[in-house]
Amino acid sequence: MIPDAGDHAFFIKASQTGAGRWVMNSPPLPMIEERDADGKVRAHRWVLPTDPVWLTGFLRDIFSRYWDRLTFGPILDGVAYEWTCPCPPDRFGVHDGYLTIGFSGPHFHMCIGPGVILDTPEGRKRMPGAASLFRSLDPTGAPNSWGFELRNGAAAPMMSIYFDNPFLEGPDQIADTPDWNRLSMWDDVMARYAGVGADPLNATSCGFRWADAA
Repeated sequence: MIPDAGDHAFFIKASQTGAGRWVMNSPPLPMIEERDADGKVRAHRWVLPTDPVWLTGFLRDIFSRYWDRLTFGPILDGVAYEWTCPCPPDRFGVHDGYLTIGFSGPHFHMCIGPGVILDTPEGRKRMPGAASLFRSLDPTGAPNSWGFELRNGAAAPMMSIYFDNPFLEGPDQIADTPDWNRLSMWDDVMARYAGVGADPLNATSCGFRWADAA
């Protein structure tokens, strides 16, 4: 489970914008190790705010800036949705607590904050309860995927966004040779939203074929 960000101590609301924009404060966000049942570290996480204005701005930025470099969808028990954007997004809107992002027809709605329909204890479970940037680790302890995850107030998955990956040439197509330039997306997002610089550990993995190189 992702730790609850709440009112994260490392973010301040920028009063000069008058629009609830969030900016990084010093120091950088701390990294949290996520361990499996055997105590082995399987992911690193950086906890983000769940403020609806902040999340709306973050998702607008990610989908607008990197629409052609994303794979996204809910990852649930027994099923994984891995969608890509058919075109740049042309629709962003929030109505009664739901964010809509559209792509010239195809679109999705996601609960992002309170609204009339959601103003009940049961309804509030639908709202974001935890958000984080993450990098997953292979069994050798090296990163092989990078992205963003959002869970609701009941700790159920809402959305995973997988960032551009050096080990993939397209959706589900493993590259013969890693393209480390693809890490530029992760580095940019981490610098702007977590205050964390490029990490050499990201380029130490053999990707999804780690067992072949062991």
